Amino acid sequence: MSVKQLSLIVSLLLLHFTITTFANDAELSVARVREGRLSAGKAQSFAVSLNAGDFAQINLDPRGIELLVIVYDPSGSKFRGTALGPNAGTFNFVAERPGTYRLEVAARNKSVAGAFTITLEKLVTLSASLAPPKPLQESPRIRLLRASLESGKQERVDSFWDEVKTQGTPLIEPLPGDNKNMLVTFLWKGTPYTQNVIVLRIPNAAATPDDYLM
Repeated sequence: MSVKQLSLIVSLLLLHFTITTFANDAELSVARVREGRLSAGKAQSFAVSLNAGDFAQINLDPRGIELLVIVYDPSGSKFRGTALGPNAGTFNFVAERPGTYRLEVAARNKSVAGAFTITLEKLVTLSASLAPPKPLQESPRIRLLRASLESGKQERVDSFWDEVKTQGTPLIEPLPGDNKNMLVTFLWKGTPYTQNVIVLRIPNAAATPDDYLM
């Protein structure tokens, strides 16, 4: 048997092993609670199929164990990671390409064994993410500006931004009937090239940037 033939056989065996292992990963679906069990030094994997731009929110209940979660993209490269536990928590990420993402869950302390639950709590498609959200409370100042634009008074836009430069941001306005809270509206003057805006809260935004996208 030639070296080339041997190399091909080894490659095929490795490919078969990879596909079999990946196929055995428990598939996550929205709102379905999956039980996981860790033995000392071993991880457990789960799979979720996503389209590019999908937002996935994963809930993990470690049941007192400190866990490490690593997400691999469809090519098998490490994509995201986080540490959770001992209390329940969430882990969010946005898919950059279509395909099956693998979530590997392991105990931070390799000598620890135990059970946990994992749930795909939320899955938001790119089109749904891009749809303008309806605010629970709309800024009276923004509502007035919108009314001016709808009546053809385009010059009010420049006046608005001049006011913003003088008064600063965010807009802070009273809430009708609420003397304990204020309505806060963050502003960003975009360009045709603006794709998204992030509220930069350090260190939280650096650890989980998807949580702070506007």
